[in-house]
Amino acid sequence: MKKTVSYLLVILLAVTLAVSMGGAAFAATGADSISTSVKISPASLTGAGTVNVTVTVTNTGPPISNVVLKYPSPTDTEVPLDAMATGETKERVDANWAISEDMLGRELKFMVYWTSQDGTQKSGSTQGFTIARQQSNLNVTGSASASAQQIKKGDKVKFNFSIKNAGNVRVDTGYLNAPPIEGGAQIGETFSLDPGSEKKMEYTVTVNESMNVQPVVTYTAAGQQYTLPLDTLGITVDASSQQGSFTVKASVNKSQVTQGGTVQFNLRVDNTGPSQLTGLAVKDFAGNTVPVSPTSLAPGEYATGLTELPVTASGSYSFRVTASDAAGNNLSATSNAVDITVDGDPAASPSGQPTSDTSKMLKLNMSLPTENIPVPTDITARIEVTNQSEQDISNIVVSAVDGDTAKTLSTLASLAAGQSNQMQGTIHLTEDVNYVFTVTGQLPDGTLVESSTASVPITTVPAEPEGISSALLGVIIILIAIAAVAVFLGIYLARQRKKNRERAAERTKNAQSGQQVSPSGRVRPPSMSAARRPAPDDEEGRP
Repeated sequence: MKKTVSYLLVILLAVTLAVSMGGAAFAATGADSISTSVKISPASLTGAGTVNVTVTVTNTGPPISNVVLKYPSPTDTEVPLDAMATGETKERVDANWAISEDMLGRELKFMVYWTSQDGTQKSGSTQGFTIARQQSNLNVTGSASASAQQIKKGDKVKFNFSIKNAGNVRVDTGYLNAPPIEGGAQIGETFSLDPGSEKKMEYTVTVNESMNVQPVVTYTAAGQQYTLPLDTLGITVDASSQQGSFTVKASVNKSQVTQGGTVQFNLRVDNTGPSQLTGLAVKDFAGNTVPVSPTSLAPGEYATGLTELPVTASGSYSFRVTASDAAGNNLSATSNAVDITVDGDPAASPSGQPTSDTSKMLKLNMSLPTENIPVPTDITARIEVTNQSEQDISNIVVSAVDGDTAKTLSTLASLAAGQSNQMQGTIHLTEDVNYVFTVTGQLPDGTLVESSTASVPITTVPAEPEGISSALLGVIIILIAIAAVAVFLGIYLARQRKKNRERAAERTKNAQSGQQVSPSGRVRPPSMSAARRPAPDDEEGRP
């Protein structure tokens, strides 16, 4: 009776251990010769996908051989586990077990086959388990931030973007655009996000003018493409640090006059930049001052001028305007050229009519700082190109020419007849220079057209030192460190000399009193032989 109870307790304990194993753990069949457990992660999918599976097989009986683990149908993959000694455990880990649509929601089992010691073929299986079909939840969130929103021209701004897959559907082919950064092109790498994962990106940009950055995340999920706009980031450049710009337009009351007749010229100067303009001054083609009002313009404001001048020869007439911006940059620009014909002198085309002269088909208007610029530095040239012909002009290139050296400032694929386009380019300055700005293009029949400005002198001044150089600062730090070490050593040596003098004095004092002093300054006790030496009375004996 006691043996029967013992057997029942052992069987009950074995079943309890098998059922209580973590994850998806089940007892296998086959006379309890083996036990198995299965762990699945995740336990549910929204559709076909992959899971991480770990199957554990433990031999709880005598040694067995030819052990094989077989995956559920339709996978049916067989994995050999070879021989297993008594008590031995083996694991099969598959981080990417492919689950098809028809496997979701139905019972699955792993099978185990082995050969017992007597040669009998046996098999068992894990308890059935199910990978549930989960309802799709597409939830992608994102955020955007900037290291600064109020800056000076030329400051660097670091943008941080975060995209998180808060749903249960995998996200693929994700990418980020943040116009006007990189002209609106993709920034950073293409990415994928598993459910619960997050992608963080950083991008640093040198900002020269105020802008609104509008980041947008594009991604694909379940075969469809989606977009996620993030927060718009406004970056404001201090107006006092921005380079100003303006345009000048001239018009006339008539384009044809008699010899010596007068023409009324109307001028308009528009502040097209972000900076306040002051000291506005206009010179006509003869170098005379033309009155304009007002002479100070806030961004977006304009000034007008009117003058009546005698014209004695046919030609193109333009005006030159100068001003200063809030940063102290001296700016200059030339107006459009106005064609005027004098009776009996057919040299110029009438104003207001398209010109057939290829040198006048493209009009170039430049605005840039020109005086006392600290170097080395980069300056921005504001460019306006106008097509004054009756034909479209393509392959337009604006260049800055200094002697035999030409630097391309900007390009334009095409410009329709009568249309204008505003661009900008960057010029690196290290010294005084005289630039002639040119614009070239091509007519539909292949004819090349070109126009140039007069020479524009640019004067520079050395930049003020920005403080102690890093090399000099390094030398100063080293000298301070050496001085600190010298002071410390001096204090230490002084203390040592003082201790040595005190020890020497102590030894002298003790020597005079008959005491022994060690080199360290400690007083030695009398030796044992001296302490035990008998007194003279003891040597002679007591009565």
